[in-house]
Amino acid sequence: MLEAIMNVLVTGAASGIGRATCLRLARDGRARGQAAKIAAVDLGPSPGLDGLIEELRALGAEAVALPGDMGTADAPVRVVGEAMSRFGGLDGLVSNAGINRPGPLAAYSVEDWDRVFAVNTRATWLLVKAAHPALGASRGAIVAVGSMSGSN
Repeated sequence: MLEAIMNVLVTGAASGIGRATCLRLARDGRARGQAAKIAAVDLGPSPGLDGLIEELRALGAEAVALPGDMGTADAPVRVVGEAMSRFGGLDGLVSNAGINRPGPLAAYSVEDWDRVFAVNTRATWLLVKAAHPALGASRGAIVAVGSMSGSN
């Protein structure tokens, strides 16, 4: 199954786990003599995202940077649509974008709570909902990344 995953959307792609995931997908594709197609999503253009796209292309991947704030209701649906349009389908979805607010949960404002929940929880649901038809057709995979940073 994993050998077939080549058209993948990764959120939170500019750094950390998202970046490492994109690079791994590109290297695995190259090792199989295939070009991974990777939609790397992050808040917007940045040196980190631009550098990642260059690295992915150097590894033979077809890579596209897609801006998208996962805390908004429209961005998850939009980036899935753009990736599917660009690649002709979708084989994998990695919901990796996440944020945290420092301090104890009891100190969060309603706005803090809403933003954290929108990015860390609602975005995954919206991404999966939008990608479900394509992933069902390709028998693709979904990976949702969590973090221990929310345990304080």
